[in-house]
Amino acid sequence: MSAIAQTGQISGLISDKNSSESVPFATIALYQKNFNVPLQGTVSDGNGKFLMKGIDYGKYQLVISFIGYVSDTIS
Repeated sequence: MSAIAQTGQISGLISDKNSSESVPFATIALYQKNFNVPLQGTVSDGNGKFLMKGIDYGKYQLVISFIGYVSDTIS
């Protein structure tokens, strides 16, 4: 018997809410709901884009942070 594990990915563009300008080198951390340790993390590139691969199906929270900004959490 064999099983095929399917994984997905999360990608996005980090931008300033007021100016719509991209935010390069922001930190993005992926957490399982109600856990304190991130499962995966990355940094947005010079254009504010990021990509996380190999993510199992489930419910997560993305925490986005950058110096000078208030951190944002997306469920």
